[in-house]
Amino acid sequence: MHYLVNVRSMFKLAKYLNNCAKIERSLSTAAAAAATTTGTASCPFQAAIGLNAPTKMVKVSNLSKQIGMPYEQIPTPSGIPIIGTLIDLFKAGGFGRLHLYCDRRHQVLGPIYKENLGTVEAVFVSDAKLIQKVFQNEGKYPKHLVPEPWIIYNQNKGIQRGLFFMDGKDWSIRRRTMNKVFLMPQVFSEYGSSFDDIVSDMLINWDNKLEQNIQNNNKSELLVNDLEKQLYNLSIEAIGSMMFGRRMGCISRGGDQTQHVDVQEFVKCVQQIFVQTCDMQLIPPKLAYALRLPIWKRFEYAVDRSLELAAKFVEENARCTANGDSTNQGILTKLINDGEIPIDEIGDIIVDLFIAAADTTSHSAQWTIYLLAKNPHIQENIYRELEKTTQGEPFRDRHLQNMPYMKGAIKEAMRLYPVAPFITRYLKEDLNLAGYNIPKGKLVVVPTYTTGRKEEYFDEPSQFKPERWVRDKRTGKNQVTDGHATLPFGTGVRSCIGRRIAEVEIQHFITKLIQNFKFELANDEEVDIKLRMITTPDKPIDLIMRRR
Repeated sequence: MHYLVNVRSMFKLAKYLNNCAKIERSLSTAAAAAATTTGTASCPFQAAIGLNAPTKMVKVSNLSKQIGMPYEQIPTPSGIPIIGTLIDLFKAGGFGRLHLYCDRRHQVLGPIYKENLGTVEAVFVSDAKLIQKVFQNEGKYPKHLVPEPWIIYNQNKGIQRGLFFMDGKDWSIRRRTMNKVFLMPQVFSEYGSSFDDIVSDMLINWDNKLEQNIQNNNKSELLVNDLEKQLYNLSIEAIGSMMFGRRMGCISRGGDQTQHVDVQEFVKCVQQIFVQTCDMQLIPPKLAYALRLPIWKRFEYAVDRSLELAAKFVEENARCTANGDSTNQGILTKLINDGEIPIDEIGDIIVDLFIAAADTTSHSAQWTIYLLAKNPHIQENIYRELEKTTQGEPFRDRHLQNMPYMKGAIKEAMRLYPVAPFITRYLKEDLNLAGYNIPKGKLVVVPTYTTGRKEEYFDEPSQFKPERWVRDKRTGKNQVTDGHATLPFGTGVRSCIGRRIAEVEIQHFITKLIQNFKFELANDEEVDIKLRMITTPDKPIDLIMRRR
């Protein structure tokens, strides 16, 4: 969540907190103190919500039976002027635990509630039918929330950005053009073999290291303690191959990546964009920008450098494409030849796709691996499915069509750990939800973490059960009662444009990983979620790999 504040509100807040330099320290101290006081509680949110809550809850029962109630009657926790319920949020663990905070709110207030977090008011909806209604009424040109620091940055730098930042007719025109190359079925046949080669090179590097362990240490296992970095490299290599029709060299057979220091810097900068954006939710971004606070400077540098590096990748590879160095036609060439989008805009779009794909796809893959490492029997089920499908043939991308259990494992990981923990829409027209009249222009938030773990939609919702996604051969149905309860890629015309690419990449990686290795967690402690706008692990996920 971010804050849209006017100048008067900003300086009221600055005055209230005495001086701007102390804002970050005071809020961090409050969060740390709260964490200490709630450390022994069975639920980390008891001090913020429930018996010990400083906030009064207004709960309305039988929501679905009440029709035409005014917006003001939506269940709402009370808060303090200007900062709303931020104190409650800090006591519950801060923005890094916002998914749990909202989940607890729904448990107390029901499937719909509204809340002021700072100066932003949003309606939170966790009922699948209500969610479906929101998306059915999103209009021809759906509008979502863009983090305010990103808007301020673009405005003050005077730059145009890609699809994520577009709205209205301009967005619709560009999106239709991009759909032609990103969402068509032939994406499987055109880029599947390239993904397969990239994954093979990554796994060969792991196998070579394992062989060295056997030769040097007589140990038939490999500790992978840089999984996140490896998956970032995989994502960038895959998206680069698809965009430019050539390998970028982030992953190469033999593991020599020293010439790609820029890629590692790019990864760090992208991570910092999300980290600093999340941290800036504690401070009005306009204030941070106007006063050039350290948090703004860190954010600005991360965006500056990531855009610079991504543009460099595009320029270098566009030059190679023009020189005929590509092995096949990439999306860049297709867009240029299509002629519907100006070349400078194509660069902006591809730059933002790099930034988005690097973080989201790598973390979806990482959570899938985490759950599989905790459930070796599911690894074996996928291995048996693969053996049955290939029947002794070398694995090819066409075999993925007959592996519903493996795909179910990936869908389960995305249900339990949705990389986008919240989906947002601004209402285009007045809308009645659960009997409440919600005015046009209000922000509606879908908490995908909460909806994906509700018992009314998923039997044993906390369990990792890929079989729930496998269709019964007799009925043709699976065990998922409502598809709107889990939306890892969103839905509707503004759903994730990279969905097919992400699915193909992760499916290839998981299948070939299990074909070649058995793996388990090396972590002694449970890995939890820490939000930095997207769903990330709160500690590194380490693996112990063994050959099959």
